[in-house]
Amino acid sequence: LAAIPRGDWIDPVKAIGRPDAPITIVMFADFWCPACRAASATLLAYQAQHPRAVRVVYRHLPLWEIPGHETSKAAAALSEMAGEQGKFWEFAHALHGAPRQLSRADYLTLMVQLGFEPEAVEARLSSPQDPALLRVTREIAFAEQVGVTATPTFILLVEAHAPVAVSQAALPRWLNSPTITAILAREQQPGP
Repeated sequence: LAAIPRGDWIDPVKAIGRPDAPITIVMFADFWCPACRAASATLLAYQAQHPRAVRVVYRHLPLWEIPGHETSKAAAALSEMAGEQGKFWEFAHALHGAPRQLSRADYLTLMVQLGFEPEAVEARLSSPQDPALLRVTREIAFAEQVGVTATPTFILLVEAHAPVAVSQAALPRWLNSPTITAILAREQQPGP
């Protein structure tokens, strides 16, 4: 993981928090993974509690081959389209609030609510060369390159430390570690 430049982990379109935050948590996730949805809500709340110190970055790893996740790749591509208009997190919050996996018609309704033309969205979803779908494909390849095979998986990028891959079960232990606790305490001090 240390061989990957820090900038390669981060897509600013799918990041919340200050670019200079000393703690960046990269989350590889699938929009329809129940554990990912819960983890996302927890991480966003954690980031909101520590806005000077923590940045959260979403990376796609759609598991569309698993029963119940069939529309995951479409959701990822649509989120990328929304991200082109600065609406990635608005799209993500809408999906996380959905009680069930959305159908194609539901996705189109959501995209219309975000200000997109349904015909244009349909045309883009049907094109295997669409830039949004190609970005998702590149993220899947990146996940494979760095050895991420399950969702959610977290990569912790902490100042002056090598990146660390962390499972959902181990994340609370890492976030409560002395290193992270010291950074959070330092960042809560009033600045000049």
